Amino acid sequence: MQMRCSICGSTGHNKTAHHQNLPQKEKLISRGKGRPRKISNQDLAVAAAIDEIKAAARVRRKLAYARTKAAAAAKKAALNASHPNAAETAGIGLRASKRQKT
Repeated sequence: MQMRCSICGSTGHNKTAHHQNLPQKEKLISRGKGRPRKISNQDLAVAAAIDEIKAAARVRRKLAYARTKAAAAAKKAALNASHPNAAETAGIGLRASKRQKT
């Protein structure tokens, strides 16, 4: 008497060993929480795509920092135009505290 699988109906294994005869599925890289793990046997195309994504994120962060810095400079310039000494008393800018002390 041969074993027959009740899941797939083939002979040679039963339902408890059914999963052992299946080919292994390729795991997908998911974006979970936390730092992603490094995968040593990663496809070169996937690695290149990840590098491009990281570079694009780096550029977005730099642009956001530049926009914030420009907005602060514009605010300071507008305040100086309306009230010449207001920037010093409001403490806007990196050296405002030094100017107040002198």
